[in-house]
Amino acid sequence: MTRKHLSSIAIVALLLLSIWNAPAPVASQSIDQTVTIDTARSGATETEDTQRQANIVDSLIMIPKLDFTATKLSDALTALARAYHLTLYIDSSVVGEISLRLEDVSLNDALLFMVKQYGLAWEKTGEIIKIHKPTQPEPEPEPLNIRFEEELLSLDIENADIRHFADEVADKTGLNIVIEKTAYGSISGRVSKLRPEKAIQVLATSNGFSYNVVDGIIYLRRETAPDGNTSGSLRSLDIRCENELVTLNVRNSPLSDVLSQLSSQCGANIFIQSDVSGQVTASFENKTVEQTITYLLTNTNFSFKETDGIFFVGPKESEDLYDTRLIQLDNLKASELVEMIPAGLTKQLTVKIATGHNGVVLTGPRTSIAGVEAFVRRVDVPMAQVLFEVIMVDYTSTDRAELGITANNFGGDSGLPGQTYFPMIDISDTGDKLNPKLRSMERRMGISNIGNLSDNFFIRLNMLEQEGKANVRSHPQIAALNGHPAKIEIGTTQYYLLESKTSYINNQGGDPIQTSQRFETIEADMSLEVTPYVNQTGDLTVELKAEFNTPSGTFNPDTPPTINRRTLTSTVRMKEDQTIVLGGLVQNTKNVTIEKLPLLGDIPVLGRIFQNRITDDSKAELMIYMTPHVYYGTEGSINIDSVIQKK
Repeated sequence: MTRKHLSSIAIVALLLLSIWNAPAPVASQSIDQTVTIDTARSGATETEDTQRQANIVDSLIMIPKLDFTATKLSDALTALARAYHLTLYIDSSVVGEISLRLEDVSLNDALLFMVKQYGLAWEKTGEIIKIHKPTQPEPEPEPLNIRFEEELLSLDIENADIRHFADEVADKTGLNIVIEKTAYGSISGRVSKLRPEKAIQVLATSNGFSYNVVDGIIYLRRETAPDGNTSGSLRSLDIRCENELVTLNVRNSPLSDVLSQLSSQCGANIFIQSDVSGQVTASFENKTVEQTITYLLTNTNFSFKETDGIFFVGPKESEDLYDTRLIQLDNLKASELVEMIPAGLTKQLTVKIATGHNGVVLTGPRTSIAGVEAFVRRVDVPMAQVLFEVIMVDYTSTDRAELGITANNFGGDSGLPGQTYFPMIDISDTGDKLNPKLRSMERRMGISNIGNLSDNFFIRLNMLEQEGKANVRSHPQIAALNGHPAKIEIGTTQYYLLESKTSYINNQGGDPIQTSQRFETIEADMSLEVTPYVNQTGDLTVELKAEFNTPSGTFNPDTPPTINRRTLTSTVRMKEDQTIVLGGLVQNTKNVTIEKLPLLGDIPVLGRIFQNRITDDSKAELMIYMTPHVYYGTEGSINIDSVIQKK
């Protein structure tokens, strides 16, 4: 608190003390004065040419002693109001200091003296007294040298205020001239007998004002400063509203003025809850009132909320202005969007996922919500989808050789096939047909008594070689969104019996064994997983993983099967509709199967006569053919009816 404030308070305290110690006022001791005051200045409601005794308060109330020294005028009036219990309102326009010493003066005379001495005015409503500084009326401007004759305008003016100029020209010519609210400056020039529109245009443009005509209305606004400067300090404000769409051209104008002009031009109900500060420079057209307010308040400390057609504008942190919006997505998933929104956009927002609507619910300042909405419009675009046509082929080269002689002795027809020489040798014969051939061999080889076969004996010779080629293992069609994996898996679960034995010791001696059995499973399957990444040029980067698990040999439920596993993992670059080939997974297998006569088939060298031997040599190579097709909407869809008809 300053020394001056302390002295004022002390004086007020002394004044109150002196008033409390003074004797009560007596009517016979009063000096009855009359003061004549202009009723227009004092605020009294008397008729014209009427003078009256102007009493602010009861003239019988006396002040025994009053002494003010360098006291603020407002403090002095406040002290009097407290001492004499007055209902007094002192306007902020009452300023200055007072030094005054009075004795045995009525309270009314003291107040009248102070009001007159400092050029103040007073108004009284009931028992409420208001003391304020009167507003001096602006002087009437001098008329300008403007003549309008025979529909032609002539004028000669020097440093005339632009608004005064527009008013006089409009009065004389009947033209509609609008000066933007924040335009300022003077205009000088001389023209003779020009059409009014042309004369106004020449003078306006030569003095740094723009000239526009819309629907017969002339709009003038400041383009350059009076000194020709076009720096950022220049102000302009031009707002027009047509068909409920706003066209705005503002430069360095107060935000409050822009909102006020917007309300006036567009008939919008805008309620400002607090002082709105800041400057605006903006230019756009064909925006709604809501969009305009959003743009004006973006990146400021203010926000708004619309309720029943009224736009409430106030501080951004005011929860009364919080709004709630549901933003539904067309392409992205809501959970993905929440992770994508920059943290700076959600500082004052509460974000919740609305799974059922595939959207997000935002609560907070409307301007912050608008920022998120703009971000969503930029990122929620159609996502590429890729359909893969895949052919997985096992190229198997199998050589099977079978060599053996099957002989038997039984009654009746052997039922053997006839002689076949292509593609294999499969010869069979019986004893009665082979005996003549044996006799022929005896004569040619000079051997006697080779032997004689019974008629029910038969013999069969097999010489066979088999070769396998391509085996199409799978032909899947699998689709995936850009950047998302897709997987297809086909297989078989095989069961085998697993038996386990556990020995334990008991009190009766011995080592009892407990046997338990359970079924175990093993998977024999084929799987394919692809993840596409489509760039802006339409090229693809594809991550691919293929896996084949196949059992080896014949399945035995008592023995865990051996699984042959082949895996391919690759990342490739390719174009749409381009087929790429991946392969090189080779598997070699050789199986020999021997059928033999017990004991005789085990004799070295000669045992081969009593054996039937089958040899399988297999070489398998897995090749993958993959062709991608990219689409964004329904162009990749199919007609399900036609598919059903084909089936």
